[in-house]
Amino acid sequence: HPAKSPLFLSEKKGTTKLRTGRILTAATVTRVADANVVHLEQEIPMNGSFRIYIFGGKPDITKRAIADFASNLNKKDSFYSAFARPDASEVSYHESHNPHSRFFTLATVFNAKRPDIEIRDLLPEVLARYNDHVYADDVWDKRVPNARAAAHAKMGLSEEKGGMVVVRPDAYVGCV
Repeated sequence: HPAKSPLFLSEKKGTTKLRTGRILTAATVTRVADANVVHLEQEIPMNGSFRIYIFGGKPDITKRAIADFASNLNKKDSFYSAFARPDASEVSYHESHNPHSRFFTLATVFNAKRPDIEIRDLLPEVLARYNDHVYADDVWDKRVPNARAAAHAKMGLSEEKGGMVVVRPDAYVGCV
């Protein structure tokens, strides 16, 4: 694509292991809400939404960046607000995949143990609303035996600073 940004990571540049146009790498994480170990790539149904995975790295390092991201999501002219549901204030609390927009689902993965993640303390309201999609990257994986955060490592993202992965509605990676 002709639009280029130094913020985009690329397998060709060696800044991520993910490839645009390929399926998201399988990763096992712990869902914070109920402590269930789950497959991250299977947590959000294929319902026509873009999936935005926020790999939050170490919460004490990235808390400010995540707050800034959420603040920009809430701006009137953001991509997220442009596709906001007109009935968002009436959406059931049990709608875990698309409470704000039918076009986007947000998921946050922290490099922390599940008991150390307090959703309401770490995440701004727009991200905390997706509480069923907040995960702890605390499951060991034999494919990256020395990693402290296996899902971050398998994606080729910094275990400290994290990164973001946008997955298209067809389940292929759109950008990192």
